[in-house]
Formats: sequence, C-alpha cells, structure tokens
Amino acid sequence: MNFKNQDSFIEYNTLLENFKLKFNEILNLKMGMKIGKIIEKDNKKDDVEDAKDVKDVKYDVEDAKDDAKDAKDAKDDTKDDTKDDTKDDTKDENDDANDDAKDDAKDDANDDAKDAKNENQNLFISGSYCTYENTVYQNISRWWNNENRDKTFKYLDKDFTKFVKFLDLVKYKKKFNYNDVEFIKLTKKINKLINKIIPGLYNLKQTYFKEKKMEAKIDSIILTLIDFKAEITRKEKKKTRYKNKQRYNEI
Repeated sequence: MNFKNQDSFIEYNTLLENFKLKFNEILNLKMGMKIGKIIEKDNKKDDVEDAKDVKDVKYDVEDAKDDAKDAKDAKDDTKDDTKDDTKDDTKDENDDANDDAKDDAKDDANDDAKDAKNENQNLFISGSYCTYENTVYQNISRWWNNENRDKTFKYLDKDFTKFVKFLDLVKYKKKFNYNDVEFIKLTKKINKLINKIIPGLYNLKQTYFKEKKMEAKIDSIILTLIDFKAEITRKEKKKTRYKNKQRYNEI
C-alpha cells in the first residue's frame, strides 16, 4: 500500500485516532491507580438476531420440501439438456478459459484489497478504559464493577497486541514510503503517542510491583514501544545523512 493512496492513508490515521482515544485514560495513570474497562453490548442487535434464527428454522422446513421437488425436476431436465449442451460446451470452454483468467486476476486484486481492509478493521479497540483512584474505596469499587488484576492483564494483552500489530504494519509500509511527507507526519504522531503512553504504563507497573506476571507484561509492552521509536528514528537519521551526502557531492 502506497500512502499516496489517500484512502489507505486515511485508514491508518483513523486507526491511530482510535488508539489515542482508547488509551487516553492510561496516559494519565499515576502510581497506585488501577484500570478497568467498560464494554458496551448491543442488546437490541442480539434480540433481532435471535428472532431471525427462530424465523429461519420455520422457513428451513418449507425449503426442504421445495428442494426435494426441485431435485426431481432437475433430474428430468438434465436428461433433455445433456445432448444439446455437449456441442455448445466445447465452444464455450475455450471462451470461458480466457474470461476466467481475466476474472481471476481481477478477483485476486479485489480480494487482496478486501483482506487488507478487514485486517485494519480488526485492529480497532472496543470498549473504554476507566480508572480507579488510589483511595480506601478502590478495592470496593473494583469488586462492585467485577474488575480484578486478571482482567486488567487481559485488557492490556489484547489491546496492546493490536497496537503492536499496527506498529508492525507501519514499519513495513515505511520501506515503500520513506520519502512520503504524510507518512513521516504519521510516524511522528505515533511517536508522540508512545511518549505519553510509556509513563502511564510505568506507573501502572509500579502499582503492581508485587505481581511478577503483570510486571513482565508491562515491561514487554514498554520495550516494544521503545524499539519501534528507535527503529523509526534510526531510519530517519540514515535518510537525513544520505540526503546531506548527496548535497555535498553536488557542491
């Protein structure tokens, strides 16, 4: 994907805005504060789907009867059509082969674009983070909202796995867009977000300083974010040195 494709660039910026919005509570974490998550459920949608399933069962019985009748009619039609179709098939096969080759190439291109779009859609984070202040009521509030450290671990694991996949995509695309101005702006925005996320994660780690599993997870996330920044910065410096060398040679 080339970032000169405006639609592709918009998709990446939309993803970044989603991460900024969802991680906003993490940015403001202080030592002792804990996080939870509000998951919104679309109950109306579930009710509609349940009603549709019941209706489908009723129609399936009627369809089964119709299918049996259609199968019998199809069998009779096959006998009549076989003789006439034999001659036409030979000619049609040659025409179809050429048409199929063109259609396959077109379908492959469309499928690749569709797969890329679906992949991006899967990276969006659902639900909203919330924070629990470091007060005497913290444990009671978390218990009341059915929150615990295991859920916190799962939230971080799932959401930052998506964020890291996004970063990996950006690093890959950089190979083909290293001179693209809009792409450079995007990487700067990402680095700015990372700079804000890391202190919040570090404070969360300090809150769970007795939990080795949580500490290891947060350390892993922080190191991955730092590695992304380092790699992007290194490539930017390398590109700058190359440009300066070209200018020097021209002089």
